[in-house]
Amino acid sequence: MNTTTIDPIVALILMSLAVVIFAGGILIINHEIDKKEK
Repeated sequence: MNTTTIDPIVALILMSLAVVIFAGGILIINHEIDKKEK
């Protein structure tokens, strides 16, 4: 039963994935806005 050691690792992986997706989405949206303004 290693759930106590696996859970924090899984949580960290999910958090980092969410941050990467969030940052990527913001970058893409900003890029599209820059294209429209120019």
